[in-house]
Amino acid sequence: MKPERIEELLRQRPPDEPLFTSGLELAQAPVDRVRGRGPSLGGAGLGSLRWASLAVLSGLAIVVGSLVLARGTVAPSASPNESPGQPTTPPGAIAWIDQPYAIPTPEPTADPAWLPACPVDDLLLLARGWGGATGSAAGGAQLVNLYMRDCSIGAPVEAALLDANGKTIALSTSLVGGFSSDKHLVAVPAAGVVGAIVVWQNWCGASPAMPLTLALTLPGATPTDSNLHLTAEVQNPISALLPRCDSPGAGSTIGLLPFEVPGPPSGGYEPQPCSPSDLAAWSGDWGIAMGTEYSEVSILNVSGLDCTFPSGPSVELRDSGGTVVVSTQPSSSAGTFVLPAGAAAASSIAFSDWCIAPPELPLSSDIVLGNARLEVTPNRGEFGPIPVPPCNSQPETPPPGFEAGPFDVAGTPEPPPSDPGDILPMGLKLSPLPVVAPGSVLVYTVTLTNISAYDKPMNLSAFCPSYVQRLFLPGSSDAIETRLALNCAPAGIMNAGSTATFEMRLAIPADAPPGTATLAWQLGDTGPGVKTRFQIATGSASP
Repeated sequence: MKPERIEELLRQRPPDEPLFTSGLELAQAPVDRVRGRGPSLGGAGLGSLRWASLAVLSGLAIVVGSLVLARGTVAPSASPNESPGQPTTPPGAIAWIDQPYAIPTPEPTADPAWLPACPVDDLLLLARGWGGATGSAAGGAQLVNLYMRDCSIGAPVEAALLDANGKTIALSTSLVGGFSSDKHLVAVPAAGVVGAIVVWQNWCGASPAMPLTLALTLPGATPTDSNLHLTAEVQNPISALLPRCDSPGAGSTIGLLPFEVPGPPSGGYEPQPCSPSDLAAWSGDWGIAMGTEYSEVSILNVSGLDCTFPSGPSVELRDSGGTVVVSTQPSSSAGTFVLPAGAAAASSIAFSDWCIAPPELPLSSDIVLGNARLEVTPNRGEFGPIPVPPCNSQPETPPPGFEAGPFDVAGTPEPPPSDPGDILPMGLKLSPLPVVAPGSVLVYTVTLTNISAYDKPMNLSAFCPSYVQRLFLPGSSDAIETRLALNCAPAGIMNAGSTATFEMRLAIPADAPPGTATLAWQLGDTGPGVKTRFQIATGSASP
């Protein structure tokens, strides 16, 4: 989870609270249960959770709505519901809707217009994969985001090629590719990458001094901010791939297509395991929260082929003499994923509680791939070098803590829960159920209360759960189950401690036997639930 999501989560929905997994136990004495687990720093359950969010959430109590089993009360004077075709919404309740529930989709890609501009010190420019193309020299330009948040870039306002002496030998003549910077913002995922194609045309001179350098000028965050300047040495020798001379006497030009997030795996072949020669790796700035130092790690597939990368490789820290001072164990349960050519994988590492003799600086980090190691290059900024964390255990001297989250493709949306109701901390209360007749419609209400442990509002309009009604007829052990979407729109945003009451309707079968029936009502698949009993009267509903 990226740091910029924390505030939104605190404002709108529970931050990765544990699933409520207790089932409804019918014919049991009333009990309360709370199950689940808090976030783990070392397990596969960390997912894409960022260390920044762990630092914010550490120390906060996790409260999940309990399963309350309550026996309903039947008033002696209650009369059967005898209007199956025209039930009435109870006063003050949000009207019932007959709407099937649709499983939510992953979060969409962030709108770049709402993202901060990428800090220039956290952007890394690469120039790789150059070759000849229809009389031109074409190559790749990649921007790696070493910032710990998603951010945006505009279309470059200038591109240039410099020779080994720093002389400009090719220059863009206008906005690169004819694209407007303010209309072609691109979102760059945290620890992710975007790529573009560079085209060099019309070279009529002698071979320039090699190696060449690609220089890009990106727009500042606002019209009054200074432009951002980035350079990268062209990695491929292109002396034999100089552009054709199409216009003698005219200048040499360079153009650039818009930056884009890499596409899905190319397919058509069986990807092989990634080797260190296929990859390049960097760490971002190091930050500290509650005594823990943490940083993002980005791994870029610089080969031309997709390859498979382990989700939980071992990560090592070494002192200046090359001795391993701390390391993580490879995850035995994590699998592998396909890392497309030109795409990046992201993870987070956390370093804490150094209470033993200080190591020889500077520290360096490696990712272990089989018998080989991939060196992680630190960010060039002020906070790029790996720091030694403070001791949090004085006067004890335990071994330092070092954890790494699982790797996944940068920018991949976090999978949503199968139902938001599974994680919403809600208290439930059912209204007393009336006596009903076979063939009628049972009308009652459910009141939800926001019992979030973090005193945060919950936006039901944005994260609308389903609910399940399970009807156990007298003498039957099998449930008649219906699942519908809650009518969330009228509820809007529920502040901490506030309530919303929803009308419920449940059709009673015409052949239902008289006697005591049981209704079990549950939010989502594994969320809080209640059960209650009610009476089915002798006879049938009026036509």
